Amino acid sequence: MLTPQAQDITFDAITGLNYFIHYVLAYRMLLKVKLNGTGFDIILSGTPVNRQVLYISNLGQLQFPAAIKFAPGTTIYVLYRNQV
Repeated sequence: MLTPQAQDITFDAITGLNYFIHYVLAYRMLLKVKLNGTGFDIILSGTPVNRQVLYISNLGQLQFPAAIKFAPGTTIYVLYRNQV
């Protein structure tokens, strides 16, 4: 069986929001998430706090803590691979 290769993608965030949705992220195995170069721990349930990001797989959604609002020029980097 082949091991799926990791892929990465960078998104420009929408100013004023604290979440991001993209179909490319749906049903993936997220390995790393960075917001403007800062790494976040990926959680699958609950409410994200501090340096956590909630991943909602079926929506392809990343939700950051409520205190974070994306500023102009904010970038989100995601390293992922397809689930096997």
